[in-house]
Amino acid sequence: MKKALPVIKNLGLLLAVILLTVTPASAQEPDQDFTILLKSRQFVPAPGMDKAVAAQLSASSTGRSHVLIQFDHIPTAGEREALEGAGVKLLAYVPHNAWFASVPATVSLSDKALASARWLGSILPQDKLRAGLWEGQVGPWAVNADGSVSLDVLFFADVPLNEARQIIVAHGGHIEGELPEFHRLRVRAPGQAIATLAGEDGVQWVAEVPPPKVPLNDGSRARTNVDNVQAAPYNLSGSGVDLGIWDEGKVDAHVDFCGRLTVVDSVSTSYHATHVAGTMAGDGANSAAQGGSPYQWKGMAPGADIISYDWYDNISEHNGAINTYGIELSQNSWSLWIDENLFNNCSLYGDYDFYAPDYDQIVTGLYGKRIVVAFAAGNERNDCDCGMSCTSPYINYGNIPPPGTAKNVITLGATNSNDDSMTYFSSWGPVDDGRIKPDVVAPGCESGGGIKSTFPGNTYGTYCGTSMAAPAVSGISGLLIQQYRSIYGGADPWPSTVKALLIHTAVDLDDATSYYNPGPDYASGYGRVDAQAAADVLRARDLRQDSVSNGATDTYTITVPAGAASVKVTLVWDDPAGAVNANPAPVNDLDLTLVEPYGFTTHLPWVLDPANPS
Repeated sequence: MKKALPVIKNLGLLLAVILLTVTPASAQEPDQDFTILLKSRQFVPAPGMDKAVAAQLSASSTGRSHVLIQFDHIPTAGEREALEGAGVKLLAYVPHNAWFASVPATVSLSDKALASARWLGSILPQDKLRAGLWEGQVGPWAVNADGSVSLDVLFFADVPLNEARQIIVAHGGHIEGELPEFHRLRVRAPGQAIATLAGEDGVQWVAEVPPPKVPLNDGSRARTNVDNVQAAPYNLSGSGVDLGIWDEGKVDAHVDFCGRLTVVDSVSTSYHATHVAGTMAGDGANSAAQGGSPYQWKGMAPGADIISYDWYDNISEHNGAINTYGIELSQNSWSLWIDENLFNNCSLYGDYDFYAPDYDQIVTGLYGKRIVVAFAAGNERNDCDCGMSCTSPYINYGNIPPPGTAKNVITLGATNSNDDSMTYFSSWGPVDDGRIKPDVVAPGCESGGGIKSTFPGNTYGTYCGTSMAAPAVSGISGLLIQQYRSIYGGADPWPSTVKALLIHTAVDLDDATSYYNPGPDYASGYGRVDAQAAADVLRARDLRQDSVSNGATDTYTITVPAGAASVKVTLVWDDPAGAVNANPAPVNDLDLTLVEPYGFTTHLPWVLDPANPS
């Protein structure tokens, strides 16, 4: 199998080459490291078959069992076919070189098809629970009045839905919802069922239902150079692009959305949703009537169509949004509610769980078309709980709430539109496995003011928050999709292409303070978005989307013009959803090196230390 990979070349004063990979089909990890990295434990197994798993296999009533299997290298396509022929199904990758797998009871490491298998072992019940649940600490938001617990139970992908239902009923549970495409059931069950469900062979993960969702509450256009790309010679408006928005309620039928708004969920009107939609795609038509100059409070993509949903079925609704309404982008200015006093759920900051793997699958085409997904990073940095400093300027790291922790989504932090300074509230990374979040930042406030956008009743109002930064970048992404189509024959860019354009052309934010470092950092990600610079890369017509095989090296030769100030290379890929049991979440480990002529000097990427994030 091959991993999809694109390249952008921009031969200006700054030579730019962007390498992107999307939808990689298999894991790519260092072969020499045999540490198995689960959230519950990390260990180097001794080669062979564990005695416990041998007993498990012999006792299986179905003739099959789910196990952990580790190989001495990532299996090739031919080796995978041989494994399938021997009845071994690789289901979910676990670093390093290991998988959750379904195997026949007769499996043997002496089988020729398993020649590259290094170890076969049991999956323990604690491997299937987040740490708090294993210790008996159930999130209070999931405990019902009758003492039962509301749970999301994930089954291994080869477990039939009817069998999964029977398992829930056998443990005294009641099924309240199903997401068969994710192999997940939402159930209400007795508290003691948590441990017994984790002991079921067919169950991969048990967790409380996610905590409640919470919304993440003119100069923005100018700061991101959107004014320039809305004018000639670009003339970008987002026309023909469909932008989905999930929020606490529906978008109001404001005159600024006239003829371009479709409301799918008939719920109450939301000020927050309406404000977010205006930043993303309002046309500013009512600005003058409300005391502004003509079109003063226009959004980023004033020609795009808006598809409005509430957030209650936020995952499954993407099926209809993509296949009925044709959205190219999903805009989300909300997160899970993390509060030490209310829920004691601080451990969820940075976690790859609760929707994050779902959104990674949506980006990579679960429902057919691949789409861009944007999330606000959160407004948590000054919350004064979960061990955070309560002293300005709130130098607090590691407070990105899910689902903005997902790998493939674009996670947006907030700056002040007047001076590019970070807002005091915008959440900072890293996430639990050390990945950079936010990815980029955009205006979400203004010193002494805020972001003005549409309010219900054909009015306008001011909010601050990463909720305002995310729709700015969603709208800009709509402009880039329109620009891409005009250049590449109507085709849509891959989600990783849009993300790479934003990252590669972002304005690096650095100054004398400890949290603005040259290059990428955990405060501002790769920098503040620049719509014009991103559009210019597209207009140069040097974009190439390509692929690289597992374990292979692809080489690209670039010519640096005389007098070029620097060379910048960016590598982005859309990764398969990681196993929720594993830490880290990335499945593919792609490395990029820049080699000067004659091979005398090799440049490696920036490296951040999550243990020392500043």
